[in-house]
Amino acid sequence: MHPLPYLDLLKSALQGGYGTVGLYSALQRLLLSFTLLAAPICCIIDAPFGRFGTPKWCSVSGTWGWLVMEIVAPIAFLVGLSAPLTTSPLLGSSSLLASSWHAGWLLEPFHHLPRARLVLVVAFLIHYANRSLLSTWRNPSRAKMHLAVPLSAILFNCANGFTLGMYIGGGLVTERRRDFDDDGLAREPWARALFWTGMTVWALGLASNIYHDEVLYSLKRQSGRSAKPTTSLSPSGDTANSHSQQQHRYSIPPRSKGLYRFVSHPSYLSEWLEWLGYHLASLSLGPAPFPSFAATLLLRTGGGKRPVPLPQALQPWREWYLQPTALFVLMEVAIMSPRATSGHRWYERTFGRKEWQAHGQRWVVIPWLW
Repeated sequence: MHPLPYLDLLKSALQGGYGTVGLYSALQRLLLSFTLLAAPICCIIDAPFGRFGTPKWCSVSGTWGWLVMEIVAPIAFLVGLSAPLTTSPLLGSSSLLASSWHAGWLLEPFHHLPRARLVLVVAFLIHYANRSLLSTWRNPSRAKMHLAVPLSAILFNCANGFTLGMYIGGGLVTERRRDFDDDGLAREPWARALFWTGMTVWALGLASNIYHDEVLYSLKRQSGRSAKPTTSLSPSGDTANSHSQQQHRYSIPPRSKGLYRFVSHPSYLSEWLEWLGYHLASLSLGPAPFPSFAATLLLRTGGGKRPVPLPQALQPWREWYLQPTALFVLMEVAIMSPRATSGHRWYERTFGRKEWQAHGQRWVVIPWLW
């Protein structure tokens, strides 16, 4: 397909011209494109927050910026989870989403989804409760961040949360399909084992993530208590000995703490394991992958409106490795890997090669490999 008509098609889908299914398909493609474009950029430019410097202009509170950009993910997830499947246009005041809204709309999945999907819903909400609310409470301080960081994260979390919600919901809230066993798993002998294997990996990843984050928070608290209240300035007005100042704020994580024995960024590895386990568990759902029954979506009238057949270019991807859970894992690895590499080098520059070799970690994220 020629690029311009294809872009027009995506624009129409994003505006609701092809219903929730068209919106889902367009976001699938945008998330993959975002990953492929952002990964090489992250290899060149470090996102301006945290240890990579506080921006001098357009900066916002690191604490509030982090909280807002992360809290939108579970909200978007619940919206996608509860959204009815339709290809009818969503434009106008009488759109299907508007007519479907009522008190408790976002809570309907908890009444209608089978147990396996509910487990995945709760797992997603637990992760983001920790990432947004609990981490904000536990982290003693966050450096200011450039406004572009929370804005871009909000856009991503809205798209990612919505598609993940639709994928996990699978339209079962409104379709009332029963192509699965009582727990919502596929009628295959391997489904139950795969689901609980995936959820075990998810739980271990979450526990490891929380533990290693707490190690860093504890070091921050210790540094905050010992930091000097004043700084010396050079004649030019710049802060003297910037590395010394960063050493007051940051410390080398001790090798005695968990995976810090091996790697400098165990939280990254833990989060990758979380979402890898989540993806594996989602593959055991029935029907899966969403929407494997896409042909039935064209039969919905969408509140009396004529259903719009989806163009071939907007058909939802059905391959397991292109589902939202898989794209999320791919995105995290592609974007976080360059930052982990930069962070590993930052430790050595800040604390010196001799100190880093004596007390730092040998590998970046994956023990014995990288």
